[in-house]
Amino acid sequence: MSDVSKPSPLYWLVAVLAVMFGIGLVYDWWMLNAAPPHDAYAQEMIAWIRSFPIWRQLVWGVSVVTGAVGGITLLLRRRWAVTLYMISFVTLLGGFIGHDLLLADGVEKYGSGGLIASTVLILLTGLFWAYARQARGKGWL
Repeated sequence: MSDVSKPSPLYWLVAVLAVMFGIGLVYDWWMLNAAPPHDAYAQEMIAWIRSFPIWRQLVWGVSVVTGAVGGITLLLRRRWAVTLYMISFVTLLGGFIGHDLLLADGVEKYGSGGLIASTVLILLTGLFWAYARQARGKGWL
């Protein structure tokens, strides 16, 4: 008989990927908002993002930090992972749709590649949230 509270190897793989994903989001946020301009993004895109209102910057910061900490708490098998991923998902989705697409002409600014990338980021965050809920249900958190 197996121990219900012992996570599967897949759990550990997902948790490590979640941490890496979260660190990547924080790095991206940092590079677009705080670091000196660089060649990875078009200067127009950097200027557009840096022109976001402070509330949008805060929502984005909250979403990436809660996503990164959510990955760490998933790796540490803490129940907080579920709440942190919920906050990350809701703030990513709300900021992207509520501000970027509806208020800031994001469809034109992002282009098809940016829209696809942003959608994938939101979907991955949602999947990590769902996985954390499933892990909690199995007694892994």
